[in-house]
Amino acid sequence: MFLNILSYLQPLLLLIFVYFLIKQKRVAWLFVNLAYAYPFLSEIIKLSQAVTVPVDYYLYAIPNTLLYLAVAILGLLTSKSQHLVAIRQRSDYIKLFSRTAIVLFIYLIINLVIALRFTMENFEASAFLSALYTLDDIFTLIGLVLAILRYRICLLFLVVGFTLTALINIYFIFSLPQYYLHSLANYYFLIITILTVIVLLYGYLKNNR
Repeated sequence: MFLNILSYLQPLLLLIFVYFLIKQKRVAWLFVNLAYAYPFLSEIIKLSQAVTVPVDYYLYAIPNTLLYLAVAILGLLTSKSQHLVAIRQRSDYIKLFSRTAIVLFIYLIINLVIALRFTMENFEASAFLSALYTLDDIFTLIGLVLAILRYRICLLFLVVGFTLTALINIYFIFSLPQYYLHSLANYYFLIITILTVIVLLYGYLKNNR
């Protein structure tokens, strides 16, 4: 029951994170930490309760959720100022590529080495859906790293990431209508995600003036 309640709070926490990120407030990182702590703790609890899952699922889920949480914690610890700036100098590009490369390397190690079998089985079952999940992770993680570095372009990467999240929800509605077409929970997640995209777009346009 408690985990179910937290699952409904997570998209709201991400929306609040985006709002304060645009307002350039450090408190934004507190909310994203709370949001990403839920999926990590949820997987740990499922593992401790020996919940039946596909082979190598936990090798995929736990490291990935931990990666998100680690990036969020890093943002909370290192973000002294949340003023978003444009990328102007060569040093900015070097910093951008080096930081994002580290996170993406870890992500690829998790999915293509540690949880390779689970990743391959997912792509065999539905290449399109797996591609959506992968791109969602990549754009969102890059967006978070850029937000830590306080580059304004982070908002565009997060727009793409949350848009992909919305597309995943829409995909489930059409591919599994018997479960998702009349699911209020799915529409709730979809609406909050769309609102998050709108807020991000507004924030980018406002900060880009």
